[in-house]
Amino acid sequence: MKILILGANKEHNLEYVYAKHLNCLGNVTCEIFPSYDKYAEIINRNVLKKIINRLAVNLLLRSLNSEIVDFVKLYRPEIIWVFKGMEIMPKTIIELKKLGCKLINYNPDHPFVFSGPGSGNMNVTQSFKLYDYHFTYNFTLKKQIEVEHRISTFLLPFGYELNDFQLNKALDVQEINRVCFIGNPDKKRVKFVEFLLNNNVNLTLFGHGWESKLKNKKNCEIFDAVYHDELWLNLRKYRIQLNIFREHNYGSHNMRTFEIPAVGGIQLAPDTQENRFFFENEKEIFLYKNKVECLKKIKLLLSMNKSEIKAIQLAARNRTFTSKYSYSDRAISVYDFFKTIL
Repeated sequence: MKILILGANKEHNLEYVYAKHLNCLGNVTCEIFPSYDKYAEIINRNVLKKIINRLAVNLLLRSLNSEIVDFVKLYRPEIIWVFKGMEIMPKTIIELKKLGCKLINYNPDHPFVFSGPGSGNMNVTQSFKLYDYHFTYNFTLKKQIEVEHRISTFLLPFGYELNDFQLNKALDVQEINRVCFIGNPDKKRVKFVEFLLNNNVNLTLFGHGWESKLKNKKNCEIFDAVYHDELWLNLRKYRIQLNIFREHNYGSHNMRTFEIPAVGGIQLAPDTQENRFFFENEKEIFLYKNKVECLKKIKLLLSMNKSEIKAIQLAARNRTFTSKYSYSDRAISVYDFFKTIL
């Protein structure tokens, strides 16, 4: 099976993770063409390019799209898996389909809800109906695509990418009885955090830009964003890991849904059907319907003794492993689906 991924090609990107695991399955050759990386390089060259990107992005992308088509003709994949596709023009999708490839789109944000400049653009919107299949992590969106757009879908939830060294190092860290949130601010997150701070919750924040967003910094520690080993250490270190969804994740789940329990963290997350599907509430995860309920559960978790906390941490970690929520397992399900469409 020959697969070509169009997207980003950096170690922390999902494209990279899936390509790595697919190539380990045998009988699979998976290559990444870094179309998104090239797109980002083009639009970030200068201020003029950024303006053109906002007004008429495809003026900048003609050469890149020709390069994509040429690469596909040379590589001759059976499956082209496009991640989001902001950099790929609709006419390019049409041209690629003529080459006999199966075209699959996977939007790790949302194909219809753009919560920021990197979330989507006209190419995502206009190309949507041109793909043969859509992958989505969102249960409700899956039904919507099938019913309203009559396009075949495949449910691909998020997962986690954690090695034994990272896990063992994180498990040895000493706990801090405090609430932590790891993620960048947006309007909803800032209001949520302000509410907790105003109710005397001690918070530790990791992310870009929190310092300038918060009016009330009392009881608040602010650090820059963390990645790789530091991410796992801090997901485990604090008693409570707060999960606040972005707009495109409302009613669904996000990456933290699996990353927090994978390392044995205690997660306090939005109460959604999907979170209840993946984890047992009050045993493996704690869920809140609103800010007031979140505050109540924070007080509960901070007051628990160590034996109670260890039981929750162990249950969360065991569920993550036994239910096969890793990206290695997700890659197997992707491969099995690919086999059915060839």
